[in-house]
This record gives sequence, C-alpha cells and structure tokens, in this order.
Amino acid sequence: MAHEPVVSLTKWHGFEAYSLENDRILTQIVPRLGAKIISLYDKRSEREWLAPPIRPVKQTEYGQSFVDQDMSGWDELFPTILPCEWEGHSFPDHGEVWSTPWQTEVQGSALISEGKGTGFPYVLSRKMAFTSINRLKFEYTLSNEGDFRFPWLWAAHPQFLADESTEIVLPATIKKVINVVENDPVFGRSGQIYDWPVAMMPTVERLRLTRAKSPEVRQCRKFYTPPDSLIQWAGLLHHSSGSTLWLRWKADFPIYFGLWVDEGYYQKTTVVALEPSSAYYDGLQIALAQNRVPWIEPGQKIDWTLEIELDQR
Repeated sequence: MAHEPVVSLTKWHGFEAYSLENDRILTQIVPRLGAKIISLYDKRSEREWLAPPIRPVKQTEYGQSFVDQDMSGWDELFPTILPCEWEGHSFPDHGEVWSTPWQTEVQGSALISEGKGTGFPYVLSRKMAFTSINRLKFEYTLSNEGDFRFPWLWAAHPQFLADESTEIVLPATIKKVINVVENDPVFGRSGQIYDWPVAMMPTVERLRLTRAKSPEVRQCRKFYTPPDSLIQWAGLLHHSSGSTLWLRWKADFPIYFGLWVDEGYYQKTTVVALEPSSAYYDGLQIALAQNRVPWIEPGQKIDWTLEIELDQR
C-alpha cells in the first residue's frame, strides 16, 4: 500500500534542507543556496541522479563564478546564463537566482520556494509536488513586480550523473544539433551544425553524440536543438542498471532545449544536463539579437511546468 508523500527538515553540509519523498523518490532542496536541488534519488533502483559536491559547500554570494562553487545538483538559472548587460542592468555568470537565498514554505505535501531579483524586479516561484509514485512536477511562476517590461531567460540546470552506459534520448524528429561554444576544440565555431545522433567529424569519421564518455577525456560540449524544431521532452537511459529519467515541459511560450555534457572538464565525474530554456541561446543579448526571448510586462505573471519521471526498463 502506497503511503502519502512526506516533507521533513534535515541538514546538508551544515545548511538547512527540506526533504520531499514518497515510497519511490526522495528529493532534497537547500533554500539558502538558490533552492538548489541536491538529491533526486530513486529508491527502487537505489540510484542517485544528481551530482555530489566536488568542493566544500559554502554560502554562495551574488556575482560569483558558477564553476568555482561546489558544482552539485540542480540549479535554476535566471535571467541569463552568460554574463551580460541590458539597458544599464548587469547580470553575472549563470544569472542571479542560483547564488541568492530563497524562501521556502511547506504547503501540505508540496514545497514552494521563491527567489527575488536583484537586477530586475521579479519573483520566481517553484512549487514541487508528486503527481504519481514516480513523477515529480515543478510549477513555475514568474512575476514582474516593477514598472517596466524586460526580457528574461530561464533555464533548468540539472547536473545528472552519467557514465559510458548512459544514453541521451531525444525525440526522433531531432536530426541536427547546433554547437554554441565558440572555438570548441572538437566542435569548432559557435553555430556549427552537426547530425544527430551520429555526427560526421573532420578529425574522426563518426561520433555518437548520444553517449557519454569517461571523465578521463576531460571534454565538455553544449548543443541546442534547432530553434525551429521545438521539443517537449528529453531523457536519459542508463543501460547498465535499466534506470530511466524523463523530463517533460509545457508552456504558453517557446521552450528551447540545450544539452550540456561535462566529461571531466569542470566536474570530477561525467554529468549530462538536460536544459529546457525560455530563450535561444544562453545569453540575453544573443537571444534578443535573434528575437528568441520572451518579455514580461509590469504586473504580469507567467507560468510553466516541468515534470520528472523516474522509471526502470
């Protein structure tokens, strides 16, 4: 017989954390670290999906470099990924909200967290609750509390643990991906298009982009699916254990999809980040130049959802 979800308080590296769990899944967040999600644990397979810290966990401060921090878990990125400026407003590396404390409250068997803007006058809210034994839903709300409209980029940044048994799964409609890292030693200039799932490379004949490699290769890559080919889900399949993870999202505005793979470049382990994003791509200035970024009006509220499903083959 299934039990009701349970919310409890705990500690993580000295920080107050909240646990939300049912019979199948345990997840934990740390409000003071941008409501970072530090655990997504599948009890059935005994698999932890999120990367652990690689450095001592410390209180983050506004404007710090993202990759100099502990590099664990799942962060919310807003209102940019790359550092940028817009009409006198400056935004740091990976945005504002990952490095600032959020407020979290318990509402029944749900966790509601709110982060407030520094450069822009906004509130970003995330409600986490189970919708079934193996599905966890995030309900996001962005509120403009100011008197001017502004563009915004939200992206999920979950650093999922991966290895050579991990396969990245995208809809069959995706036949191409776009490199967005400038002067990448493997993939070249930003904007270079590659076949998916197998790319023809100048240095090697074929490269299977769906598979992760050992952290010993010390490489990383960032792709986006084509901005005119929007998708609504992505997943990971761990062949050795049979564990699967699926992300699905819904919004009344275009959601683009970024794929970050770190094979020992910044991380000590291999991680794959499935990154639905409201803008294309990575920086406000880049997205504005392509007219692929949403705007929010004074007093407006904008909602969207993301759902995680953990399963077994």
